[in-house]
Amino acid sequence: MSIGMIGFVASMIMQGFSPPCSDDRYNDFDFWVGTWDVYVGESLMGRNVITKEEAGCLVLETWTSARPPPPFMACTAYDPQALLRLTQHLHSRHPQAWLVQI
Repeated sequence: MSIGMIGFVASMIMQGFSPPCSDDRYNDFDFWVGTWDVYVGESLMGRNVITKEEAGCLVLETWTSARPPPPFMACTAYDPQALLRLTQHLHSRHPQAWLVQI
């Protein structure tokens, strides 16, 4: 159901329509937006770039590791009808999706 939400949002965007994402829950992850260098001790593990995309409806996470494994992306969207947040990890080795009820 929520994976369908991402498809629905994508089809609306392709048609040139940006869905209204005015519910405050679309802003739940605003604190996370930015570029984050991730360290363990003094060793750089990688860089995490978090952006809001598609008129603020999606949070996009792009992880670039300083060493293997390869980079990955994650997309998080809120479904106001189901009161669920879906996170889809896009990774060449292990694609995963989580539904989180909020």
